[in-house]
Amino acid sequence: MARPQRRLAFFASVVIDAMRDEGGKLIGFAKITRDITERRAAEEKLRRAQEQLAQSQKLEALGQLTGGIAHDFNNMLMVVSGNAQILKKRLRDARNLRAVESIELAAARGETLTRQLLAFSRRQALNPIVISLRQRVAEFRELLVSSARGDIKLIIEIPRNIWPVAVDVHELELALVNLVVNSRDAMLEGGTITITAKNVRLRPEDTLEHLSGEFVALVLSDTGCGIEADVLPKVFEPFFTTKQLEKGTGLGLSQVYGLSRQSGGTVTISSEQGAGTTVILYLPRSHSPVSDRRNIEEDSPGGNETILLVEDNPDVQEVAAMLLQQLGYRVLHVQSPNAALQLLASGETVDLVFTDIMMPGEVDGMALARQVKEEYPDIAVLLTSGYAKAANTRESGFPVLRKPYQISTLARAIRDVLATEPARLLT
Repeated sequence: MARPQRRLAFFASVVIDAMRDEGGKLIGFAKITRDITERRAAEEKLRRAQEQLAQSQKLEALGQLTGGIAHDFNNMLMVVSGNAQILKKRLRDARNLRAVESIELAAARGETLTRQLLAFSRRQALNPIVISLRQRVAEFRELLVSSARGDIKLIIEIPRNIWPVAVDVHELELALVNLVVNSRDAMLEGGTITITAKNVRLRPEDTLEHLSGEFVALVLSDTGCGIEADVLPKVFEPFFTTKQLEKGTGLGLSQVYGLSRQSGGTVTISSEQGAGTTVILYLPRSHSPVSDRRNIEEDSPGGNETILLVEDNPDVQEVAAMLLQQLGYRVLHVQSPNAALQLLASGETVDLVFTDIMMPGEVDGMALARQVKEEYPDIAVLLTSGYAKAANTRESGFPVLRKPYQISTLARAIRDVLATEPARLLT
């Protein structure tokens, strides 16, 4: 019995012309058929590339907008959080203390929102260390389980041979929590969330960002309801959410997107309605040894040194000065780098310059820091910011304290700098 021949489908362009004799009588037709399969494929590829470029440009524009908003919001949070910390030290009445604690909680939630906005805009000040994903994700397990529900099974299977990656551990933890929460909300009747990883070698054509080289793909998949095809391209946009009002901020996947891009990788998402969703976070392989450093929060003592506070926002300057005074320091404050340089030139004794980075004028906080280290090498420098440039100052050797900050973090940062320990980003 002969095998049936396999028919191959192709796209064709067909032109049919009528043929007539000298008297105008129709005698037949002439047909020209051209195979345009390759042309159609090229046109479709170009269309997809144009759509991806438009989406990329849209995300970039949104990132610039949200980065600026987050900077201003961080200054406001610094005033709220700082004054709450000061009042908490002074109050004794239990009712008043509860009120201040509520203010602190609201400020902390606001800080989380700005962190997610800055992460999306790739302006978050990251503190990457080289980690083993297998080890660190295992440490997050209890938090991830608590972020899901009892009717959801969480499976974590990360092989031992997964390459090390350099990533901010706090932001990675937040990203995984955001992903687990999204999966949880997509599985109203229970289901399974699986977290795994694999080593991959990307080629430029594999990703929209044309990444190439060795990466670790951290994969989170669920058995939820899935995402509609027309919604899928929008899910990384800030404030875009399919959840009910007050059920989500629309910043979870934005934070995941920002972390992946700022870490030198990318993130992809695939989904089908009724068949679940898969998110893949690509992180570049690190060839450095795994760090055993842990982020330990502990109170540090104050001191009696003299600190020159440089801050152009009067409200932030006031609360920062009060926090420094509460730690026992003598505080001098000015509103511009030029005023700071004039004060130093006057011979005033200063042990540390604590300056905001983003300030108007030709000389910003970064330039001030460099000039202080050049002209007054015995004076320590600590930078602070809630904005973009903080993420880029690590290479300069100056430590950066991210706004808004807690008094314990401020105290530890100052003691670290005065002790001339290696510069690091303080969060």
